[in-house]
Amino acid sequence: MINILGDKLEYLDLQYKTEISNDLINKIGYLAPNIKELNLASTNIDSNVIIELGKSCKSLEAIDISLCHKLEEEAILSFLRDNNRLKKFSANHLENAITDACLEALGNSEEL
Repeated sequence: MINILGDKLEYLDLQYKTEISNDLINKIGYLAPNIKELNLASTNIDSNVIIELGKSCKSLEAIDISLCHKLEEEAILSFLRDNNRLKKFSANHLENAITDACLEALGNSEEL
């Protein structure tokens, strides 16, 4: 994966790619600094990954974390606080992680 990432990569779809480690996904923002859209639906990412992506993916405009059941509310809030360029945020079937506080943070986003 490292060989295909770079400055030109803007879209990455890892949906259902459960075999990719959290350590590697953590590095996406550094390996592809201009990433704009990231699909992580149905992957095994944990809260540490979404926090790191919030800090490192400064060009991110769209993310899908649907069915990522290891994510917790505080991690999603941290991601949303660190990433104010989002235009699309998908988080289907995360009933325990998406709370009123998350919805409020989304409401404060400049682009959504």
